[in-house]
Amino acid sequence: MASATAIALTLTPILCTLLLRGKFHSEDQNPVMRFLQRLYRPRFVALDHRSVTLGLALAFFLGAVLLASGVGSEFMPPLNEGDIMFMPSPMPASPSRKTRICEAAGRSLSRFPEVAYVGSKGRARGNLD
Repeated sequence: MASATAIALTLTPILCTLLLRGKFHSEDQNPVMRFLQRLYRPRFVALDHRSVTLGLALAFFLGAVLLASGVGSEFMPPLNEGDIMFMPSPMPASPSRKTRICEAAGRSLSRFPEVAYVGSKGRARGNLD
């Protein structure tokens, strides 16, 4: 990427001056460009109303930040000092068996006096019992 940028910034202008010769016409004299400008000009409303466009972009950004601030609490419970999160990956088993495994592991971990809360999450890999 760096070498492509260096070539684009150094070699391209030199090649343009060497290879492109003759008289250059403005874009308004080219009928294709005039047609494309007439076609696209109504779609450039954002350029004519910059403050409204920037205000809407800022409002969408702040809304996204507000919504993103709550993401994460659904995926992981709050853990404080003394809490432990146990995520076993047992052999393929039924969900009821995995629940029993997680409950048994939680009971054995909560016997330690340092552990105040045990949360567990098992992965569903199969439906075998």
